[in-house]
Amino acid sequence: MRNLIIKHFALSYVSRGKDEVKTTLRASVPTSICFSLTIIFGLLFEKYGLSTIKIFKIIFGLFSIICLFLGFVYFKAYPIRPNEFEKLDDVQKYVVSTLPSNGLTEDQNKEGLDLGKRGVENGVWIIYAFFAPILTPIILGLILFL
Repeated sequence: MRNLIIKHFALSYVSRGKDEVKTTLRASVPTSICFSLTIIFGLLFEKYGLSTIKIFKIIFGLFSIICLFLGFVYFKAYPIRPNEFEKLDDVQKYVVSTLPSNGLTEDQNKEGLDLGKRGVENGVWIIYAFFAPILTPIILGLILFL
């Protein structure tokens, strides 16, 4: 379970633009998706009033709270340990090696920084994965209530 949490919630995604590097917290993507689904089901409940829709609204609201906990509290209480360095993907290795007090060995820090010099990234898709869930409930709200 911890491996899954580390993969989807720990550290950041990195995407490189023309002249700059953009980072997005990994936890923000599942959190924004869950919040968006909560808002969508809330809008549908307001429009149609079905109790089934309210149940989904509550479920995704709980998922949102869990995502917030995993992304912003869990790793404060249980930080990534040096023996978990190999479980990280290349981007995560680079990001954790740039942190000032990461607790990694010198070889692990060197490996992560070398990955950064090679230009490791997740790609531009992550920017769209972050903004699409934010725009969807806004558009749906406009369609339903205008």
